[in-house]
Amino acid sequence: MASVLCLVVGLSFVLAVGAGVTYVWLTHTQAFELIAAQQAQLMAALALTVLLTLANLGLRWLRWTFLLRRFHARVPTRETFQLFFATAPAIVTPFYLGELLRSLVIARRHRGPLSIALWVWLVERCSDVAALLVLWGAVTGQLRYLAPGVLLLLAAPVLLARRSQRMPGADTLHTGQLTSLSVLVVCVGLSLGAWLLPIVSLWCSSQLLALPVSLGLASQVFAAGTLLGGLTGVPGGLGASGSLMIVGLVDAGVSAAAASSAVFVLRFGTQWFAVALGVVVAVLWRKRLLALLRTSGSVQQHFDSLAPAYASDIPPFYRQQMLERKIQAMLPMLPPPETSARGLDLGCGQGWYACELAQRGYEMHGIDLSAGQVAQAERHCQEQGTQVELRTYDGVHLPYPDGHFDFAYSINVLHHVPSPVAQRDLMREVLRVLKRDGRFLLHEMNIENALFRAYVSYVFPLLKSIDEGTELWIRPSRLPPIPGGRWHNVMSYFTFVPEFLPERVLKWLRPLERMLERSPLRKYSAHYMATLTHDQQGQRY
Repeated sequence: MASVLCLVVGLSFVLAVGAGVTYVWLTHTQAFELIAAQQAQLMAALALTVLLTLANLGLRWLRWTFLLRRFHARVPTRETFQLFFATAPAIVTPFYLGELLRSLVIARRHRGPLSIALWVWLVERCSDVAALLVLWGAVTGQLRYLAPGVLLLLAAPVLLARRSQRMPGADTLHTGQLTSLSVLVVCVGLSLGAWLLPIVSLWCSSQLLALPVSLGLASQVFAAGTLLGGLTGVPGGLGASGSLMIVGLVDAGVSAAAASSAVFVLRFGTQWFAVALGVVVAVLWRKRLLALLRTSGSVQQHFDSLAPAYASDIPPFYRQQMLERKIQAMLPMLPPPETSARGLDLGCGQGWYACELAQRGYEMHGIDLSAGQVAQAERHCQEQGTQVELRTYDGVHLPYPDGHFDFAYSINVLHHVPSPVAQRDLMREVLRVLKRDGRFLLHEMNIENALFRAYVSYVFPLLKSIDEGTELWIRPSRLPPIPGGRWHNVMSYFTFVPEFLPERVLKWLRPLERMLERSPLRKYSAHYMATLTHDQQGQRY
């Protein structure tokens, strides 16, 4: 309670100081008359600024979540989204140190090292300063002189990461991916995109007010004001950033009243809107945020809680289409139904696939980590009048004897297993319970397509509750080696059209989808099926 009170008092003080500085500028430059005369233009500029600020916050959330995952912090996408926006007022703390809070909460909830918070904050700040220097240097022609400083800022986290790897306990810090050029490129790219948006806001506001401000001048003024204001250490650059922007515009020939009005719209629609949004989000989501502090999640708990509503997260027509497509892909790899072959549905979920194969004559067994999912599967099988042996298990050891099944399969299950080692161990268990000529059919999402990978990691978890964005995807081009097993060279690829499209659109696009599945582009499909068998000497696949 005391910490909350301190936070409220601190935020109130910052707001009071910001309001006071703004009032002084507007009064001193006689901007109130201009504001009264151009209310419509200013409201339009403010609305545009707010929209671009939402996009700015979205890019910053994406960068923060991306960095957490580079440090192997497997935090559900919805959690990072809620926590990021609820802590948006942290931008009005000295040097943005308040942003450490959100990473500290993540480290506590998921039992990760507290150093993750500092690493993420350091990379974000270095990327921010580097991006602002690039923007300022590009429009002033000083970029060639600033290049060494930019490179040093980008190299600093890498050098520190390499040094930390040689220190005791470095294996727990997961800093290795910082040395990857692609990680730094993504961070700087997201930072550039985030900072360009308020620059565009300032330029658009100037155009609406008919001010002689070019995009280059807006970039120069904003970057200089933000950099110098941030270096003062004053929370949010209060009294410094805005003042420097006004002075920069006035020096470029803009009237003091117009410059004050334009910067007022910018600061109100960016910084103060973000603070207000964070307060509103924190109030509306207070129960969810408190739950993040009190509980720790697990795959089993996630699917137990999701079980009653799991089916509703997938449109019925799309679920039926995927059921048919995946069954048709598996049938050529299975023994004939009349042999009454015994099959195992690993991670059976709600039992849709096991029930369908049982109706075709197979003796089906289903197993799942979640008791809630197994209960739903039992209900589904009863409704269909189908016999399927269902049970729960511990996620490690399959409760069946060696060579018990003729075939086994998993439908989008392995990516929920918590580590690559555990994934390989589970597939070894599957081989153990298979007969020597049995086959394991692995169905997984195909993330070879970078856009689809971004969608399933950052967008889909916000739209649906099935996946959390923390999944360990298994690429078809990087199937893990399994001792005692061998992957077939032939692989099935299918589906390109996203599930959120209406049924009519899906039907209309189906011919195009079939054509893509037969083309060289099929390796970029949304789903794939791979086949694993015992590695028998001399057998060719």
